Amino acid sequence: MKKRIYLSVILIGLIIFNGHAQYSTGLIVPSNPNQGLTAYINLQGAGTVPSAFNWRDLGKMTSVKNQSACGSCWAFATMGSYEAMIKVQFNEYPDIATHPDLSEQWLVDCDNSAYGCGGGWEAFNMIINNHGAVTEGCYPYVAHDQTCNSANCSFDYPVIDKYYYVSNTPADIKVAIYNNGPVFTTVKAGLSSFFNYPANGEVYKNDYSGSSIDHAVVICGWDDSKGQNGAWLIKNSWGTGWGLSGYMWIEYGANRIGSYTYTAKLINPTTTVSLNSNKTTEKIGYIRAADAITLNNGFKFSLSNSASYFSVKTMSLSETQLKSAEVAVQNASEQEATEIAQKYAGTDNEISVYPNPAFDKLTVKGLSKFNAALYDICGKEVLNVNKTNDNSIDVSSLKPGVYMVQLKSAGKTYKYKIVKQ
Repeated sequence: MKKRIYLSVILIGLIIFNGHAQYSTGLIVPSNPNQGLTAYINLQGAGTVPSAFNWRDLGKMTSVKNQSACGSCWAFATMGSYEAMIKVQFNEYPDIATHPDLSEQWLVDCDNSAYGCGGGWEAFNMIINNHGAVTEGCYPYVAHDQTCNSANCSFDYPVIDKYYYVSNTPADIKVAIYNNGPVFTTVKAGLSSFFNYPANGEVYKNDYSGSSIDHAVVICGWDDSKGQNGAWLIKNSWGTGWGLSGYMWIEYGANRIGSYTYTAKLINPTTTVSLNSNKTTEKIGYIRAADAITLNNGFKFSLSNSASYFSVKTMSLSETQLKSAEVAVQNASEQEATEIAQKYAGTDNEISVYPNPAFDKLTVKGLSKFNAALYDICGKEVLNVNKTNDNSIDVSSLKPGVYMVQLKSAGKTYKYKIVKQ
């Protein structure tokens, strides 16, 4: 197991406390946890939020999970808030917002900025850098460290466009929850009073006067009438046998709840292609969708439905947001747009994959001999072909859905994501 490096650590949450082996924490807080992030500001005009509100009762929370004897609360709070934000922000997203079940084990094994079961921090950058997350079905939870192995898993869910830190005030946290959905947050949980929180749902009051925190949870709502000044409803990762079927009511500020809170805005994945597109091109190394063209090296230009409008953006997969300026060309021809794309893209990748809708095929350019394997959303192989001097892959037998194309040639592996409609 490769040892991970996490610099500038100021706190480490322990895994087992006071004989409560079934209740693990495990949190590592960087010395500057909000460095490089923007503070969340209400730009949606939510107005005055209700005095009581929670997404659990509105059916937007996914199931309570159990991290077991692994210090992976950071992974569960990241995925728990992300799953809920998908359900809130993509209410009409077919077959995804119904019940996203994403893999915490993928974060435990593959996030090199964390220590796996030894603890970690919020992992939204992993979702950003991979343009989505891996499903539980493809990468199941085992509650111990493994070697990262997500090669056959797809990253198909709505992706994080940008994430923000939220100031630790009830007013700011409420607005973030109300606008975007449940949030990632932190708390001091390594206390007997916290472990023994009763199942009757009474409000947990402050039982801690220290400065350290050691656990990550999800805040999904609030009630100003509970406790002395109001209380948060949090979802924990200790199974349904703990607390109020896995939830807790905790007073605002108790045990430093809300110390570090994060929210995000999600967008549709930008790396998909549609097989029912009515245009294809071979001029440069990009894949063409019905409303967008995404270059293999990370550049994208999109088309509006009403006019020939193209824009080019530089995207860095290692950064949390788009870089450089957008270049827009009104009423440009496709050739002009291609020239713009070439100018900003630089050297093309050596191969490209794009749809050929007339024949229900995928066309591979730049390889004369290759193996092509297609995997479904759960990582199951659904098609495997070897090609020599034939650049087409017949996908007519595939059902509509999201697939990952994996091409192997001359010792190199190339991966693409497609959508068949």
